[in-house]
Amino acid sequence: MAEQRRLKCIKNRAMKSFQADFPNITPRQQKTHLFLEPT
Repeated sequence: MAEQRRLKCIKNRAMKSFQADFPNITPRQQKTHLFLEPT
């Protein structure tokens, strides 16, 4: 259970840095990009 929380935290941090790098990207493009290139 703690492992899931940790992964969620990592994913959230990745999303935040991703949005910082690509502020103009749409949520849909974001999902596709993260799916194709997991960080």
